[in-house]
Amino acid sequence: MGLLTGLIAGAAALIFVRTLYAAEDLFETLPMPAILKPALGGMLIGLIALRFPEIYGVGYEAINEALRGELGWQILMILAGVKILAVSLTIGSGGSGGVFAPSLFIGATLGGA
Repeated sequence: MGLLTGLIAGAAALIFVRTLYAAEDLFETLPMPAILKPALGGMLIGLIALRFPEIYGVGYEAINEALRGELGWQILMILAGVKILAVSLTIGSGGSGGVFAPSLFIGATLGGA
C-alpha cells in the first residue's frame, strides 16, 4: 500500500509542476495587456470555485475533512486535481500565491483518498 501511495504522490507532484509551467507558458502567450492576465486568472478561479468551493483559499476545512475521512475518495481525487489546476491558473496568470499550502491540500486529499 505504501508503494502505491508513493507512486500516486510522485505522479501528482509531476502533474502539479507540469501544469504550473504550462499555465505560465499559456498566460505568457495570451495577446492581452499583462495587467489583465491576473484578472482573467481570478475569473477562472471564481468559476471553478462555484462548483468546488473547497479549493478557494488555503482549504484548511477540506484538509480537515479529508483527514477525518468525511469525504469520499472520488471527490478527494477530484479536489486534488482541481486544486492543481486552480493554483496553476493563479500563479501562471501572475496572481499572488505560493505552493506550500496547496501542496498540503493536495497531499491531504490524495492521502485521504
